[in-house]
Amino acid sequence: MEARGNDAADERIVDNILKRVQLLIERRNDVLHRVWFVGVALVDQTEFDRVASLRFKNTNRSPEFKRLKYSMEDFDRLSDEAEELKGLIDRLDACLVSTEPYSTDFLVDNDGTVRKPPGT
Repeated sequence: MEARGNDAADERIVDNILKRVQLLIERRNDVLHRVWFVGVALVDQTEFDRVASLRFKNTNRSPEFKRLKYSMEDFDRLSDEAEELKGLIDRLDACLVSTEPYSTDFLVDNDGTVRKPPGT
């Protein structure tokens, strides 16, 4: 960013993308560093549309025990977010060699979320 100047709109775009990447990394770690119980059921259970998991995490206050239940849709949402971020990062990479403002290659929603323009 320093080599291109200090454009506030460009900084907001980069900050939004990087924050979303960091959040996805944290969610990815939360999914991967757990004990998952796949196919474990109660005697009368016939549906297996959700999986349960446990995670112990040390915090600065005390150990934390977190339960989580995910459905296929939850995993799909994580995958979709990863694919969207990959597209944004690829576009950002291309913008780094351009002299145009990043805002010409990205859309920013009312809530500040960065998106690729439709059809790109």
